[in-house]
Amino acid sequence: MAKARVLLVEDEPDIAQTTKVILEMNGYEVIIATNGVDGLSKVGSEKPDIAILDISLPEMNGFDICRKIKCNKNYRKLPVIMFSSKFQPNDITFAKALGADEYITKSAEPEALISKIEELLKKTP
Repeated sequence: MAKARVLLVEDEPDIAQTTKVILEMNGYEVIIATNGVDGLSKVGSEKPDIAILDISLPEMNGFDICRKIKCNKNYRKLPVIMFSSKFQPNDITFAKALGADEYITKSAEPEALISKIEELLKKTP
């Protein structure tokens, strides 16, 4: 069985690398983008199975990427996890309104992220 492809859009190198290692240790293929424009481009070019989006990104924030994914008929079924260092109820509400499937804080245990990825991939047709 092919590995699920995870697009991680994260501009902090340490967080990107740590998250990539955790995901790879759990059997995922990881594609990294370090800004919003590159991240959105890789949705089309890399065909990920799931996207993990930081909110605060250069060039285009994670909310905008999520909105563009969910408004595009070709990509709207792509599961999106918002991945933020902030735990603001209004950010969570806004992310869900844009179509994000989950919102996870970067301080969460790695198992929480992995279990959400597995849960969303099982639901995706």
